[in-house]
Amino acid sequence: MTIEDDKRELRELALRYARACDTHDAAEFAAIFTEDGEIVSPGHTMTGRDQIVAVVPSALKSMYLRTMHMVHNDMVWIDGDTARGETYCVAHHLIKESDTKASDYVMFILYDNKFRRVNGRWYFSHRKLNLKSSKTQTVDISG
Repeated sequence: MTIEDDKRELRELALRYARACDTHDAAEFAAIFTEDGEIVSPGHTMTGRDQIVAVVPSALKSMYLRTMHMVHNDMVWIDGDTARGETYCVAHHLIKESDTKASDYVMFILYDNKFRRVNGRWYFSHRKLNLKSSKTQTVDISG
């Protein structure tokens, strides 16, 4: 495996995480975190794959009508079987207000990532959500 293959696989983890959030896919969360993986966000820390899988997909599904996480700049620095990285993300979180309107809570995020290669595959070992700014806007959901 080349350094470019490693970078591609690490970039894909960020994309898979975004998709898992938007589809509430517990199996995908399980597939991208180490067993002792951790997610840190303002006011919350989830430690261990089991807790991440049990909490994140169901919390997103119950809190929001739908979400859309868009991954932008993604940098990684590899050191053997560990790596660190930064991922920029803009995430929309819709909260239904009526049949035609929703509040769109938009988060501008910089994720600090740590990765570990286990049996030849890369996984998140730590992911910290740093909220850089946010805004709320009303959007039409009628069509």
